[in-house]
Amino acid sequence: MLISIDGIAGYSLYSATGAQGSCAPCAVGQFKNISGNTPCFKCEVHSVSMLGASAASECKCKEGYSSTGGEGSCAPCAVGKFKSTLGSGTCEECAEGETSPAGSASVSSCSRRCQPGTSGPDGGPCIPCLPGFFKPVFGSGGCTECPEHSKSALGSELVSQCKCNQG
Repeated sequence: MLISIDGIAGYSLYSATGAQGSCAPCAVGQFKNISGNTPCFKCEVHSVSMLGASAASECKCKEGYSSTGGEGSCAPCAVGKFKSTLGSGTCEECAEGETSPAGSASVSSCSRRCQPGTSGPDGGPCIPCLPGFFKPVFGSGGCTECPEHSKSALGSELVSQCKCNQG
C-alpha cells in the first residue's frame, strides 16, 4: 500500500482509490496539497500537471495558452501569436505579414492567409469586409453579405454582428 508523506521533498500526495484504502498518485491534470482520503483537485482550465502533482503551482499552461497573472489562470494566445511549450511563458508573434488563429500551439499555425473579417488572396493584401458584410474564417474567400434588412460594421467576422435595420 502506498502511504502519503506530507511535507517531505520528493514525495507526492496520494488519493484513496478504492474501498480497501489503497492510494494512488493524482492523475495528470490534477494535484493534491493536503493529506487524507479526499480526492485530487483538477487543474484550472487550459492547464495541466504531471502525475502525482502536490500543488496548484505545478499546473502549467498548455501549448497555445499563456498565464494571465493569476495562479493557474491560462488564456489562449491572441490571433497572430502562438506558444509551443508548457508553462507560463508568453506567446510569440507570427512573422511579419502572417497570422494565426487564437490559441495556436505551433509556428506552423502561422500563415499568410487573411484573417476573419478580411478578404483577399493568400499572401495579401487583405482588406476589411465592407459594412453589411462579414467573414468568419481564415483564408482567401470573400465576405458574405448580411441577411436582408441588416447591416454590420467594417471588418465584421460573424453573422451575429449583422444588426437589424431600423423599422
